[in-house]
Amino acid sequence: MATRQDTALKALDAVIEASISARQALRQSETMLRRLRRRIEKGSPVTEAFAGLGIAENRQNTFDHLAALERVRRDARRALIELGVSQGLSLGHMAREWGVSRQLVARIAK
Repeated sequence: MATRQDTALKALDAVIEASISARQALRQSETMLRRLRRRIEKGSPVTEAFAGLGIAENRQNTFDHLAALERVRRDARRALIELGVSQGLSLGHMAREWGVSRQLVARIAK
């Protein structure tokens, strides 16, 4: 059985991996938007500027990666709270460390 520390470490690793993936998706989105901007700047009609860029797919891909990042971030917060409580930290102390309200930490802990 995994310890709370192991669970927290795995959760943090998942956040790191999701961050890398989200960053790559954002870079792809940035590249696509720069291409769109250049096309419009050169005078292309919007319909032609959008052609072949895959805007809708890119938007969905970026959204999916950011949503995945948010999911694993929430899981990591929960795991860290469980670890902190098991080590005797108060919810108020953890809230101060993270710069959020004690109520938010209490809500996550439930």
